[in-house]
Amino acid sequence: MALEKPKFGLPSDKGGKDLGIFMPIANGGWIMSKNAPKIDASFEYNKQAAVLADKLGLDFVMSMAKWRGYGGDIEHWKYSLDAQILMAAIGEATERVKVWTTVHTFLQNPAVTAKMIATLDHVTGGRSGLNIVTGSYKGEFDQMGAWKEGIDHDRRYDYADEWIDCIKRLWMEEGNVSHSGEFFRLEDCESYPKPLLKPRPFLVCAGTSPRGMKFASEQADALFVLGRNDEELAQISKDAKAKAAEAGTTLKTYTM
Repeated sequence: MALEKPKFGLPSDKGGKDLGIFMPIANGGWIMSKNAPKIDASFEYNKQAAVLADKLGLDFVMSMAKWRGYGGDIEHWKYSLDAQILMAAIGEATERVKVWTTVHTFLQNPAVTAKMIATLDHVTGGRSGLNIVTGSYKGEFDQMGAWKEGIDHDRRYDYADEWIDCIKRLWMEEGNVSHSGEFFRLEDCESYPKPLLKPRPFLVCAGTSPRGMKFASEQADALFVLGRNDEELAQISKDAKAKAAEAGTTLKTYTM
């Protein structure tokens, strides 16, 4: 079936810009330093950050998903909360801010993910979003036997394409879903209730490789991009939007 891309209203007083925060879900937050204020990754700290973002009128709060830290003297990101459960609780604690959580495609079956994000959407009253991560830190997956050998960088996006196609169908098709593909099989699969947000929850990902931008332009609504300077960042953003135009879609770009 042809899947319609959602159209999301943007705050008119910000010139079409969305502003949001990455949640401090892991210890140390986003400052890698011995001298920084201590951030303990507690639920209470995350809740305070999200409620403040909501009151300030920011557009979204988003959580990464992390299972292994980087060691060293400060044990950066050794302690972290579960992204999906945390953001469901954040959704209940906030009123208007969009609530986006992260799922790694290697770690969760698409039918399970579809149900989880639909649940988040009902908890938030239609404010949900999914950040799709195809996997880059091999150590995280090796520790639980979840790294898929033989699937290189570009093939991980082939895997993600099929993964998100299954999820979209489970969200958007009224009946049960059957699918037989290279990586996944669904047999008369039920997924109810459907999300409140129509036609589906917001989808975002990150990446600046040609294959990553192709995936974003065809499957997502927004892409996080990085650049070494303003000029490079602007060019990467233009390239991503051009790929979306070639695919007959539109794509927002976000940066730190």
